[in-house]
Amino acid sequence: MLDSKLLSAGYVAAQSERYTASYYTSSISIFRVADGFPRIAREEVAPGVASARYAITVAACEPFRVPVGELVKRLNGGSHGS
Repeated sequence: MLDSKLLSAGYVAAQSERYTASYYTSSISIFRVADGFPRIAREEVAPGVASARYAITVAACEPFRVPVGELVKRLNGGSHGS
């Protein structure tokens, strides 16, 4: 799947030496999408709306931030509290 996505984005492995730009992640934020999280839920969109686009601010998501350690614990079968 990754290979097909790379190919559709124009990446050709045979030309990899030509790709000189590099990127890195400076931070990762994880948020629990729960009641009150700033979002547009599919069931809230009226019939006939064919397309929508919106932006949210990170500050509005802060109350829903999940520490990485909690995520790891949950992925490993830990508590599933809200």
